Amino acid sequence: MEKYRFTLDGTTLIRNPENWEDIKITLERQEDIQGLLLIFTSELTFIKDGYDLLNEKFVVNYNDKITANIDVLNDSGNYDRLFTGLILLSDILFNLNKRTARVKLQDISFFGAIDNNKNIKTFLNSEFTKNGVQITTPTAFQLDYFTPATGVFFGFGNRDHYLVSDALDFLVRFMTDDVVKGVVSTYLTTPSNFEGGLLYVTTGEEIRTGIGQHPNISFKGLFQFLQRTHNISFVIETDSNGDPVMRIEEKEFFFETDTSFTIRNIQDLELKVDRSKLFSHLGVGNNIFEKSGNFSTTTRFFSFRDEDYLIEGFSNVDKALDLKTDYITDNNVIEKIVVVNIGTADDEFDEDTIIVTGNTAGTLTSKFGTPDFHYNKGLTNDQVILRQINSIPLSISKYLSAQITPCFAFKSNTSSFNLVGAIPSIIVLVTVVDFDDDSTFPGFDLGANFNAAVPNHYYEIPFNGVFTFRSRVRVGVLLPGGVTSRTIAFRGRVEIQRWNAGLSVIQESQELFGTQVSLTATTLDVQGFSAPDLTVSMTCSTGERIRVRSSIQIVSENLTPTDAVTVTVVKDSTIFKCLGADNDAGVYEYFQPENYRVLTYRFQKNTNFTDFNTLISQSLRRIKFNEGSDPALDKLAWIDKIDYKVETSETDYQLIT
Repeated sequence: MEKYRFTLDGTTLIRNPENWEDIKITLERQEDIQGLLLIFTSELTFIKDGYDLLNEKFVVNYNDKITANIDVLNDSGNYDRLFTGLILLSDILFNLNKRTARVKLQDISFFGAIDNNKNIKTFLNSEFTKNGVQITTPTAFQLDYFTPATGVFFGFGNRDHYLVSDALDFLVRFMTDDVVKGVVSTYLTTPSNFEGGLLYVTTGEEIRTGIGQHPNISFKGLFQFLQRTHNISFVIETDSNGDPVMRIEEKEFFFETDTSFTIRNIQDLELKVDRSKLFSHLGVGNNIFEKSGNFSTTTRFFSFRDEDYLIEGFSNVDKALDLKTDYITDNNVIEKIVVVNIGTADDEFDEDTIIVTGNTAGTLTSKFGTPDFHYNKGLTNDQVILRQINSIPLSISKYLSAQITPCFAFKSNTSSFNLVGAIPSIIVLVTVVDFDDDSTFPGFDLGANFNAAVPNHYYEIPFNGVFTFRSRVRVGVLLPGGVTSRTIAFRGRVEIQRWNAGLSVIQESQELFGTQVSLTATTLDVQGFSAPDLTVSMTCSTGERIRVRSSIQIVSENLTPTDAVTVTVVKDSTIFKCLGADNDAGVYEYFQPENYRVLTYRFQKNTNFTDFNTLISQSLRRIKFNEGSDPALDKLAWIDKIDYKVETSETDYQLIT
């Protein structure tokens, strides 16, 4: 029996193609959609009966296609399906003298379907795949909109929107003819990843009229938007029914720390920097935005407008990391549509795809801030950059000019305060946070603006401008030991205050509460809780001072009057930053080299078919390898690309770390 069996249009060939031994399979992490795909990449030259069959089909209709199957003989003497695909007759190169037909096979597995159809657009309310398979359309939700100046909702009940997660589910079914049974994702369905809501997609025309066309988009378009704004990736896995599904999560989810395979005694192990992952600058923001509106476009980083930033380093590259989006998230565009364009013939944004944050019930768009209110808090440029920080190869510079405003201070000691129960359900322990170290790494104070001395602990404004600050406060509670019947529920708060020069009058204050935490007295250690990072922009005058306060709000408790409760503000993880001013320089975020995967290992090593299948089934795990036999030399890296020749077992590895 032949090792390989080739079947064209249902006919098993007597003579195999000339170069059948070159059959190759590639497992690759594709850059454009950041997903691992298994792809058949070979070209074959058919002769004899294969040539005759293809030539006959070509003469009848060169614009047709035929099926092509390749089976491989297993150890039990049976054939296993290696490849299922198509031959497009119009793509065949015939040599009439030699009677050969050179063919590039089209992979129609679900991996091939994704690779070949990811750019094809469809309307989200269409009921059929590109090849006519009927599928269920995603549920439409009617979201209401508000006026940003007042926060008052219009009362819309007929503006159709689709959950982004549902849209991706539909698009996966569309491009694979429902072979891949949609999308599973913890990340896309968790409200805390989207400021307490979820992302929805619609069109400008639908928002303006309520009877507009529904989004006409491709899988690549929508996925690439999320890849740029939320740093996601995907793999294909099998669900409980045995069906293939696409798993979409944050990119880090797909870099597992377990080991799938060990390879030693490698000859010619190469290591280099993958220059394709090095950038000299980055672009971020909406390609379509409005300067006028309720949301400022003048404060760098903290807007939706398109911006460009330098990335520090000496890599000798001139290449941009493109985080800009064609889909609109800009508050001012949405505001113009709902406040100005509704009821008019102004169709400026009708053809555009709009992404908006809405509540989980699918009834209201999410309203952020206090007057002035705004849309899409989690999609401003600073938030996009923060989610992408591990994909940026060096620190991000704000400007090229002198830099005197940025600083980083932290608390180097844990402060403890004793309270005696029963404690009323009010805010307790309102205290200025004593950030006392701005010089020990990672602390810094470029312009000597932060005063870490007791009792000051403030940042002094060096000149008029819009300054941006960020703080995180870790608070904790220690309940009395020796008892098991006590409980307490609390939440921490961080507050950034702008004072006058004499620290006698508060000019402005912005605060943020953390999530409620419940605690029992059986736990004797301090239970810490970090309120979410509070980032604020303030218009400041020379000499004004910025302070941070923290507090704990007791939500409920059953303490006795003699119970002594210790409240703490925890060191090290309690931090303060000045991110810079709109008319100054600085570094926005600092590079963490251990988080950036740019080193590439390359080598060749024969791998049997069983082990190759193990690599496929455990493709998210790391591979252990080294150039010798000593385990002390072992290195760990993830799959970037593997080329596997089925006949010879020759395998080219490209791993990243």
